[in-house]
Amino acid sequence: MIKRLFCPFLFIGVLFIISCGGNDETPSLEFSAPIPDYLEPFIKSQECYDDAIKGIVSFSSWTLPRISDKVEGQLEAYFIDDQGVKINKGPLEFGGLNVAFNSDTDNLYSSKFYADDYSGDEILVKLGDTQNLIFSENIRMPELVVPLNLSSNKLEISGSNQTVTWTSDAANPYGILIAVYYSPNYIPNETFKNNGYADYVTNVAAVEDLGTYTFNSSDFAGIPLGAHLSVYLTRGNCSLIEGEDDGNKYLIVGYNKTEIPTRYSGGF
Repeated sequence: MIKRLFCPFLFIGVLFIISCGGNDETPSLEFSAPIPDYLEPFIKSQECYDDAIKGIVSFSSWTLPRISDKVEGQLEAYFIDDQGVKINKGPLEFGGLNVAFNSDTDNLYSSKFYADDYSGDEILVKLGDTQNLIFSENIRMPELVVPLNLSSNKLEISGSNQTVTWTSDAANPYGILIAVYYSPNYIPNETFKNNGYADYVTNVAAVEDLGTYTFNSSDFAGIPLGAHLSVYLTRGNCSLIEGEDDGNKYLIVGYNKTEIPTRYSGGF
């Protein structure tokens, strides 16, 4: 019998702020899957992660404020043996799609899909076949995050506008992450980089999925006035499960992320 160890993704009603400095834009190699750095503390704090996991399945979508009805999603997965070597664990199925194992791409399973087709749905993720079923788990794909009340698909933070709004997901009890990201290497920020703001900054708030958030000064800590930023709205879910035959632990993570181009003009 497959043992489901954990499901919820975030605490509710609690606000978290995380500031990350440094020059590394890539996700942690510990995950070896497309999981943003700012998701890691929440996955771990919610017991969706274990040091002994033998595989990760990550499905996600990333989009700018929507101009098209179709949003492409990406699924990537990897599994390791006792020596930490990535291996082929047999057939992997995601929502009826067969996910190909590719030894030419660092032994990853990968596939594209349209996130719109799964938005808000329960998705069956299955590893193995009828002769050797490792796990079969249903996990809900959160609804796509659609920002509202933007001007030319952009957000201007100022004294008169300190709020971001989006379509809430009534069936999502796990909250939403709001990440304010500053890159010193973005060309419009070159002046700030030359004046001492040379570190990447990511400030993250985890809040209830109510469809609105009012920024505060902590969200822009370490970020210069006038900087060009990205505000990411991320809604997700995760599950840590135990394999039926091998007893190994596997992590499944699903999230939708919308990036809003933003200019920080002050107000705090």
